[in-house]
Amino acid sequence: MVHPTKKQKRGSSSSSSSSSSSIETSYTVKASSSSSSCPTKQHQLPLFLSKTYHMIDRCDPTISTWSIAGDNFVVKDVEKFASEVLPLYFKHSNFSSFARQLNFYGFRKLRSDPILTNDIDPQTSCYVRFYHEKFQKDHPELLQTIKRATKASDQQSKEDVDTLKLEVYKLKNLVTEMEVGMERKISDMTYDYNRRITSLTTECDRLANLVK
Repeated sequence: MVHPTKKQKRGSSSSSSSSSSSIETSYTVKASSSSSSCPTKQHQLPLFLSKTYHMIDRCDPTISTWSIAGDNFVVKDVEKFASEVLPLYFKHSNFSSFARQLNFYGFRKLRSDPILTNDIDPQTSCYVRFYHEKFQKDHPELLQTIKRATKASDQQSKEDVDTLKLEVYKLKNLVTEMEVGMERKISDMTYDYNRRITSLTTECDRLANLVK
């Protein structure tokens, strides 16, 4: 009678060990599952870009909207955009400040000046368009690729500006030299022309006297 009891205890111990092993296995699986489902660090989208995108998406189209192609957006009424729309998304109503922020992210204004003044449309002449190749309608996933200007790029831009200033200075000097040279040539040609006219006039007078 004693042996069965011992066997029963052994079975109980085995069952307990099996249960413990099962719990440990279950915990390990859960931990592994939790570890595998741990979210990876994602690129943080600048709040300014996110707000601007949603602002244009939801804005009254009579004030601001996407272009027909969706590759740029247009502000049709700058005053209303600044006073009514900007304060809903930003803590200011300064259009110049908004445009400056866009510039920091590589946006540029698009100009559509007509060749002939008669072609100017008074209704659209006050429109302001902004373009960035990665800021497109229905493609918010592209926003993550837009980078704000860094100090390095600012330095590069400054160097580019300095280079352009030097080139402009050289061109101005060249134009000045060309103007001086042209004036000298015109002066020489005028002198030669007057000299020839005087000579021809004298010759005509001499011939006229001979005929008489």
